[in-house]
Amino acid sequence: MGNGSDDLEVDDLRAQVKPLSISSQVSSITDLSNTPSKTKAVSRPIHGSLFQLKLSSLFLLRGVTAKYQFHLGTEVTDQGGKFDDLLFKYQVSTGGGHRQWRYRFLQAKHKLNETKNQITSEALLDDDHGDFSVSKYYRSYCREILNGSEGRRPEEIDDVIICTNINFNEANLNAYGIELVPHNDPSDKILSFEKLPGGKVPVRYKLKNTEVLRKKLTEWSKKSKLYSLAKKLIECETKNMCLSVTHELIKNCHLALVKEKVIDLTTKRLHSDFIYGKNLSSDANELRRILRDFSMRKLICKEDWKSCTFKLDDEFGLGEEVQCLSGPKEEIDSFLDKFVFAVNTPNEEELDAIMKNELGKYYNLLVSDVQFNHFSNTMLDWFKNRDSQWMTSDEGIRIFEDIKEKVDEIRCSVLINYVTQINQIAEISDAATQEIAERLKPFLNSSNKLKINYFTTNWPDFTALKVIAAIKTLPRVSSALTATWLFHPNTHRRRKTFKI
Repeated sequence: MGNGSDDLEVDDLRAQVKPLSISSQVSSITDLSNTPSKTKAVSRPIHGSLFQLKLSSLFLLRGVTAKYQFHLGTEVTDQGGKFDDLLFKYQVSTGGGHRQWRYRFLQAKHKLNETKNQITSEALLDDDHGDFSVSKYYRSYCREILNGSEGRRPEEIDDVIICTNINFNEANLNAYGIELVPHNDPSDKILSFEKLPGGKVPVRYKLKNTEVLRKKLTEWSKKSKLYSLAKKLIECETKNMCLSVTHELIKNCHLALVKEKVIDLTTKRLHSDFIYGKNLSSDANELRRILRDFSMRKLICKEDWKSCTFKLDDEFGLGEEVQCLSGPKEEIDSFLDKFVFAVNTPNEEELDAIMKNELGKYYNLLVSDVQFNHFSNTMLDWFKNRDSQWMTSDEGIRIFEDIKEKVDEIRCSVLINYVTQINQIAEISDAATQEIAERLKPFLNSSNKLKINYFTTNWPDFTALKVIAAIKTLPRVSSALTATWLFHPNTHRRRKTFKI
């Protein structure tokens, strides 16, 4: 999320807002086979936190409205890496009654000055940790999303999104050989926006696979894949896990591990040439350097590389396919296909207006401020919980049902109190109502089609209320009865028509 040294931290936000319990609405999910792991809370700048919260709220609202079966989580670092602000996991039909999970990863970047801040080529080509560094997000896509603990396949991923309320400096990008490709997906029911009242137009782009970008990504790709491979070798050796070709990372380089003298297939240990750095390819030398760095940081338990032993499956090292340690280049294409910039997105204040409007449609109301306040407080309570759990679609539906029940209770209470007060002011007692009802019976039972009756009083508005109350007590009066009353007070004349 967007950084700001002068911003309050989210801990301050937690301290300022009274906790709201939603334990009945958001419960722990125990089915780990279908449920993502627990999320974690961290400290964030407050305006960025609000942006992330409101995007999460929007995903929940639109996910429920679209009738998706989904899980919604925030700060999912173990699965999303640098795309951990929001993970939306939902089911799609694959035909024949079968369904599968699809994934959307999102990182939120909120800026306070939308006019001054723009995304430049320098920000995109930053090799380090900038908010919009393509290399940072590419490494994360390869390491945590494709080759992490869950190992998502590209076909399972809808997109990995940078969502920000600022826009690109397109002239600057073009000057450095970076091109944008508009990405308008009419089937997206979650992250699509109309033109905003202030004239801002939310839009989505992908990065065109230009020579400049391809060269940079190739450099980053090599480093990223060798880093992931080193981590995998360490994990399998120290935990006595099998280097299985069923794992996507090992599948793409197991032949190269043998051919480039990293692992000796006969001894199932590190190759002697690799240990001593003799006659190695550039990829093997780089992998050796990374492993040596890990050893210096004591990430390898055994200091003597000669004693490292690997458990290999039967198909490891067998085959004629040409492989390299840095893996296939297809991941670059996969990343560029999934990597989406959602720019000029509504800021955290504009998101409020959008959600109020959509809540109004959900509840069939012209004004939904009360419902929005309940919804915002419920989501804030979930978001600020340091041990926040994932939110499911069923829990989201229950939240909206609970909000409706609470608002209906408030309305009923206010209406009863209002009617009671009016009855007291107008002196609409049972005796007064019965008195007027007796005066009305001869008039209403008359056979004349045109019926006119007169009541004279100094308080005509209250008399009308008493007449209405009296008519409701008469069982023979048709519910479709149409009546007209004429007020003749000293100061004005009004005519009103009503149906009972």
